[in-house]
Amino acid sequence: MCRFQRLIFVFGGLFFLFGCSEPEPIRIGFIADFEGRASELGISGRNAVQLAVDEVNAAGGINGRKIELLVRDDMSTKEGGANAARSLVKAQVRAIIGPIRSVVAGGVVPIINEAEIVTVSPTVLAASLVGKDDHFFRMASSSRKDAEHYARRLYAEGYNKIAVASDANNELFTGPWVETFRAEFEKNGGTVTASIPFDAGNSKGLSATVAALLKAQTDAVLVLANGIDTAQIAQQIKKTNEHMQLLATSWSASENLVVLGGRAAEGMLLGENYDRNDTSAQYVRFRDAFTGLFGVLPSQSSITSYDAAQILFAAMRNTDGAADLKSKLLGIRGLKGLQQEIGFDGFGDGDRALTLVVVKDGEFIRK
Repeated sequence: MCRFQRLIFVFGGLFFLFGCSEPEPIRIGFIADFEGRASELGISGRNAVQLAVDEVNAAGGINGRKIELLVRDDMSTKEGGANAARSLVKAQVRAIIGPIRSVVAGGVVPIINEAEIVTVSPTVLAASLVGKDDHFFRMASSSRKDAEHYARRLYAEGYNKIAVASDANNELFTGPWVETFRAEFEKNGGTVTASIPFDAGNSKGLSATVAALLKAQTDAVLVLANGIDTAQIAQQIKKTNEHMQLLATSWSASENLVVLGGRAAEGMLLGENYDRNDTSAQYVRFRDAFTGLFGVLPSQSSITSYDAAQILFAAMRNTDGAADLKSKLLGIRGLKGLQQEIGFDGFGDGDRALTLVVVKDGEFIRK
């Protein structure tokens, strides 16, 4: 074989090798807390996104490209969120799912907006992040809508006096939520007898918070916190007043609440943004796949994180450039999610219906 022929053979082989190699994956990030008191929601959300990624990759990826999931821990702080976002920007992700907590979003949003990276939060409700033309999208209703709806429902359920305990470590969300709840509840004829921010990490514990709640003349106590803190407050309240009605939000609705709360959590009424008792074929398929892989039932964070992945994938299928992803997401209307249609308004804000559930025999039962 002459030298020229050998060169053709070598370069032809290299062309075949590189021409047939798998295209670069599409990298997406996931930001949440995986070790703190609210880590159950982060872990549950991450697992749901991983399931969605595995499913789309098994079907050939998006336009022939596989999805690669990069996970970052935000340490449940604003600074941790900013660091996680910077890390993912450096990794050149196409989009991000997360964070879970509003306080973390305060650190994430400036970073992703500067980098113009579309970021979809499954659960953030903070009113201060609503109605902005930026790159931050939210699957959940705003804290204003959520609080107003819950206030009306609780008054309709017969509660006239409510004392509120709220997590001071997520004040970006809890502060406006409590203010809106109070205004709507009192507009309907009810009274918020006490509003007490607390810090579960304080060396003095929760005893002073519980004492103040029980001192208020109230029909019920509403706890705005994660499942662990809500369970601990429930335990302490029930030791003193076993008949006190306890209320909570979807933030508390986790396995931690029923496992750690035990008998104290029985009868607790919660407002959730999904129906864990859904029997539709689509949800049952997801629930069984999720439980089979991870050994636990999906949570609210699982549902909204999975839906966030699905709407991102739908937008990616219709665009080649990251700059166009925002407009494609804003243009999606009526996409079928696990339990309801999903989409965004002109500012990238979502909306989800409220469902009341009660804890009975360690399970969340639709009321």
